[in-house]
Amino acid sequence: MDFETYKRKLLEENERNRLSELQTKYNGIKTPDYANMSLRDELQTRFDLDELNNLQQKYGVQQTQTLKPKITAPASQPSYGQQTSSQQPNSQSSTWDNTLRKLKDGATIAWDTIKYTPSSLAEIGMAISDLNRNYWDMKKDNTVNGDDYFHCKANYEAASRGTIGAKTAEILGDAKENYFDYWDNQIRKGLTKSEADIDKSHDKQVNKIGRQRAQSGLYSNSRDACNSYRVNGINDKY
Repeated sequence: MDFETYKRKLLEENERNRLSELQTKYNGIKTPDYANMSLRDELQTRFDLDELNNLQQKYGVQQTQTLKPKITAPASQPSYGQQTSSQQPNSQSSTWDNTLRKLKDGATIAWDTIKYTPSSLAEIGMAISDLNRNYWDMKKDNTVNGDDYFHCKANYEAASRGTIGAKTAEILGDAKENYFDYWDNQIRKGLTKSEADIDKSHDKQVNKIGRQRAQSGLYSNSRDACNSYRVNGINDKY
């Protein structure tokens, strides 16, 4: 099996597993109640359902009915005077309250992300340094089909810093694949959308494996952990 065929088979296997997982998770749910979800849960649900419909379309599975927000009528709010039965619920006030709640959720998520101690901030810095160093090592080495080794190695080293280092590698790695490499592959390198999708999913999977191997505790260094991705021609110093 050549390398490109292997990548395509790996991508399909991962996507079909993900499709099965999402179908099980959202089985029977047709109208998510976004109005009563936290911001975190709403974003996760919207991302999941978008991914689910894309995978169903790709693999010819019957698509889930287009999901729309379930609008829950707000409860009546007492005003300065006694509210009579003829008065309508104060929907404007309720909508504003819901908006404020979600803004508060967003602020909480942001605070959870940045309220690090100095040692944690140092861990982020070291993880970024690991990613940057391996990126330029890969460019200098320039071995054909050697990218996976450096992807794995960078994520292993960043994740070895700790939980925050692993999360830093995940966020930055996914952002690079989703928003830079994906379009660079199509615009500058001339790949088709399908080819760019395959490359993006493959690289993200290798990144994930690098982090998982660091967290497994089975390896003493990144070179040993990522040896399965090492190809002939990579300089021994890496």
